[in-house]
Amino acid sequence: MTATKKRDRKANFTDSEICALLEALVVDRPVTQCKLQSGVSVCKKNEAWVRVNAVSLVAIRTVDDCRKKWKDLKSAVLKEQAPI
Repeated sequence: MTATKKRDRKANFTDSEICALLEALVVDRPVTQCKLQSGVSVCKKNEAWVRVNAVSLVAIRTVDDCRKKWKDLKSAVLKEQAPI
C-alpha cells in the first residue's frame, strides 16, 4: 500500500465571514462585477478583491478563495431561483 498525503484544508466560511464578504462586495460591486473591459482595468479589479479579502478574520484566505466563494454563492442563489 502506498501512503497518501492528506490535503490540508482551510476552515469553512463562517456566517459572519460570509456577511462581511457580501458587505465588502456591496461597496466594491461597481469594480468587482464590471463586465466591460474598457470600464475597469484588471489591476483595479484585483485591488478591489484584495480589499474584499481583507474582511476575512477567521482563516487566512487568498483572493481566489473569496472569488470562488462569491461564485459559489451566486450559483446557489440562481439554482434556488430556477424553475423546477
